[in-house]
Amino acid sequence: MTGDPCEAPTWYGLTCASSGDVSDVVQLQLRTNGLAGSLPTELGEMTEMTSNMDLRSNSITGSIPTELGGMTGMESGFYLNSNSLNNAIPTELGGMTKMSVDVHLYSNSLNSSIPTELGGMTGMESSFALSFNRLSNAIPTELGGMTGMESY
Repeated sequence: MTGDPCEAPTWYGLTCASSGDVSDVVQLQLRTNGLAGSLPTELGEMTEMTSNMDLRSNSITGSIPTELGGMTGMESGFYLNSNSLNNAIPTELGGMTKMSVDVHLYSNSLNSSIPTELGGMTGMESSFALSFNRLSNAIPTELGGMTGMESY
C-alpha cells in the first residue's frame, strides 16, 4: 500500500481507529468486490487489525501468505472463504492467539493437512470453518484446545 490508508480521503472498505497520534487499520471489508489475483504479503503488517478482514466471495488465487500470521491483534472475523486459494494453510496462522470468532477458509482449493499450530487459537469460541477444500489427514488433536467452540 502506498501512503497512510488512515489519512483523508478515506479508503474504500477500511475502518481506522486512532490512539493518540497513531491511526491503525482495524477492519478491512471487501466482500464480493471482484478482487482477483493473489493476496499481498503486506496485509500481515496490519498487526493492530482487530476485526473483520472480510475478503470472501472474490476471485483471489494463490496461497495464503504466511505473513498473515503476523496479524496478532486479530480477534474476530477472518474471512477468506469462497475464493480460489490453494496450497497449504500456513502454520503461522496459529500465531493469531487472540482470535475468538469466525475463521472461515471454506470453499477454496486448500490441499494440505490441517496444521497442528492452529490449536494455538485457544480463545476460539465460534465458527472455525474449513469445509469444501481438499484437506487431507485427520483433524489434529491440538484443535481440542479450542474448548469454548460452539460450532465448527
